[in-house]
Amino acid sequence: MKKRVVSLFLLVALSVGLIAGTAAPAQAASAATKAKQKYKSYVTKKNGSFQYAKIIDIDGNGIPELLYNDWSNTSTSGKTYVYTYNKSTKKMVKLKSMYFGKGYAPYYNKKKHMVVLTFFTTRDGKYAFYKVSGKKITKDSTYYAKRGATGAWKYTINGKKVSQSTYSKKLNAKMKGYNVAFRWL
Repeated sequence: MKKRVVSLFLLVALSVGLIAGTAAPAQAASAATKAKQKYKSYVTKKNGSFQYAKIIDIDGNGIPELLYNDWSNTSTSGKTYVYTYNKSTKKMVKLKSMYFGKGYAPYYNKKKHMVVLTFFTTRDGKYAFYKVSGKKITKDSTYYAKRGATGAWKYTINGKKVSQSTYSKKLNAKMKGYNVAFRWL
């Protein structure tokens, strides 16, 4: 009799564990679907098109992020935004934004959980690398090139002056494995 009670208890405990174990993936899938719907609605309302946006789970937590270039202020420059979705509040959360100048797209790397925001004009260019983790984004590094008054270019990595050769080599190595979020049509 005692063995039967223990067996029944173990069977019930295992069943509850299996049911509880399947609830989390279902909730994550639901949150991912809700996030995508929220992002699409937001971008479509902003500019009527979805061609300058990318929905992708950069940090691998099951909730996708939105990379979006907003052209609503085209007189000077557009702005790139990185959003995530808070499944508790069911709202979009802006992680970062940066003006992008003359129309460059952001990059992302799912393996490294990173996004790169870019800014370019005829006189300067910037690659800002950020690590995405849930509802947080932290700066990893910044590569900056600026043409001075004499026409000579100055290069910095994280504020430290470097040669053009060093800048190019390190930036090319850093960009390996990154994908452009979207292409200009």
